[in-house]
Amino acid sequence: MRGKIKNCPKSLEEMISFSKFALRKNKLLALTSQSTRTGDFLIKKIKKFDRQKVVACHEVYLPFAAYFCHSISSSRIYAVDLVEAETRLSVNTVMAICHMDTSKWPANHVAFKILKFSPGEDEACQWMSLQEKIAFCNGRKTLS
Repeated sequence: MRGKIKNCPKSLEEMISFSKFALRKNKLLALTSQSTRTGDFLIKKIKKFDRQKVVACHEVYLPFAAYFCHSISSSRIYAVDLVEAETRLSVNTVMAICHMDTSKWPANHVAFKILKFSPGEDEACQWMSLQEKIAFCNGRKTLS
């Protein structure tokens, strides 16, 4: 995809170096989900991070630590506070990333098969697991 920078770091240090390179900044904010507990939850609060360019790093399941990191400019980041459906007790905060422009994605991308739409018809969002990271330039306030 045009405008996408990607890398496969094998350590946190490599992940940070790639994020600094991709974002062209030395001061970054890195976020991850606090927990990935399963159950029936309700959304209590959603916080949108107003950033133009982000790096998302997804865990790759190999016998050693490895990540697939990529930078796409048309993405939105959300922190979602969850509560237990029955008790309304706070459970965790889960990060989500939404790729807002899928028009340049390959038509055979797995997201289109799962979400049942074609390139450019809709955005593609995903929850980030505890092992996955999102980095972006620090310095601007978040939107509530």
